[in-house]
Amino acid sequence: MKKLITVLSFVPLVFAAIAIQFMPEKVPMHYDLSGEADRYGSRFELMLIPVIILLAMIVFLIMINRFEKKAESAPTDKERAYAKNNCKAASGIALAFLGLMTAVLGHTVVKILMITDSGVSQLDIDDLKFTALLMGVFFIIAGNLCSKTKRNSGIGLRLSWTEYNDVTWSRSNRFAGKALCIAGILSIVSTAFSHGIYSVLLMLLYLTGATVVSCVYAHKVYIKEKAAG
Repeated sequence: MKKLITVLSFVPLVFAAIAIQFMPEKVPMHYDLSGEADRYGSRFELMLIPVIILLAMIVFLIMINRFEKKAESAPTDKERAYAKNNCKAASGIALAFLGLMTAVLGHTVVKILMITDSGVSQLDIDDLKFTALLMGVFFIIAGNLCSKTKRNSGIGLRLSWTEYNDVTWSRSNRFAGKALCIAGILSIVSTAFSHGIYSVLLMLLYLTGATVVSCVYAHKVYIKEKAAG
């Protein structure tokens, strides 16, 4: 899996390097809430996105490598299983993030080519709506993966309450994973009837609600487990 992530991490860089060859020297780099370009910059600024992707993938690969080493050196089968499980979850989230950022890069390239009259058909793309849609998909993937994690110091709903013992971690993260999935589904559905900044605001509202509810639930589980000794 690490090799796959490593190879795919360079795809956005290659794509961006090719795309900028078809762009003028100055391209739109920022848009206002109405979707109009309000700042122009060098086409090479586009390379910042694949660089950010590479840096994020390095962090994920370090985390995955740590889980793999922990699995190899774990003194018990339980700890070994936990580490392997967390390694799979971290790999899945890394791929989901990679897919999300690659989609953002692709959208940005198309938007630039459209605005600069580079021969791309004129499509009406709502940037903020597209962002809310992508984040919804990411929430669903991340929620499913986080719900399967075991106690660790890298991914999942990490609070003093959830890390109290295996029960608090498992129950809290399963609940948080479901809540995040629901937030993702609602974010996607909302894009069908909302536009622009409203799509993003609704997405943030769902995410905030899922976070608050998950923390409240985690605290209840912690209190119950602590009382049980």
